[in-house]
Amino acid sequence: MTLLFDLSALSSAPFWINVGLLAAIYGIFTAGLQLNVGFTGMYNFAQAGFMAVGAYAMAIVTISFHWSFWLALPISALVSIGFALIVGIPTLRLRGDYFAIATIAFSETIRYAIQNGGSFTGGTQGLLGFNTAWQNVSSWMMSELSLPSDYFLVPLLIVGWLSFLIVLLILSGLQRTPWGRVLRAIREDEDAARALGKRVFAYKLQSLALAAVLASVSWSRRSPWKPCSREPGQSGSRCPTPSSRRSAS
Repeated sequence: MTLLFDLSALSSAPFWINVGLLAAIYGIFTAGLQLNVGFTGMYNFAQAGFMAVGAYAMAIVTISFHWSFWLALPISALVSIGFALIVGIPTLRLRGDYFAIATIAFSETIRYAIQNGGSFTGGTQGLLGFNTAWQNVSSWMMSELSLPSDYFLVPLLIVGWLSFLIVLLILSGLQRTPWGRVLRAIREDEDAARALGKRVFAYKLQSLALAAVLASVSWSRRSPWKPCSREPGQSGSRCPTPSSRRSAS
């Protein structure tokens, strides 16, 4: 019996390394949703927009301005917080479906802005570049682990899953703090929480901003190697070198 599709990639270790990395990325991303929907009771559909804003902020400052990855990471988080404030201040007084619709509109606005951003965002092709700071760390980890070149995503996989576990521990601890208990009170009955003297709007804004940071951090686990065009299982490298750093148009 002849199959109409090729399953050989499923037997490739680099393929599953890439799957594991994506799982860690979306695990951190979903932790932000858990904070908003699970802890606070806000139906936030802006999380994808926050992820895009953080990822592109990092790509722009590292590729266009040649800043270090380690400096770009907190900058991308601050940019995401800024956008969370822009979204949250006018919309967090909306409830239920109305807030959800407003956040969908934000994510769609970000998508259209990125797709039509020209050379600034790379349009539909994204940004192509090279990050020396992360490559130095990655090369050291690969050397210590004696990994072949096809396993170039393993250092990012390790960092991604460590980041995810740290995020889970932090959120688990926050849930047991007075701040976390206020969020749960808002989820159960916002009016009752307000009647008890809690500043509901401020707590919801804090929850949204923290979720935006998690969205930004999630894709930053991928950003250092995102520009490389090598696919899992392929030998050789078509990743750009520092001298060939450029933006794809």
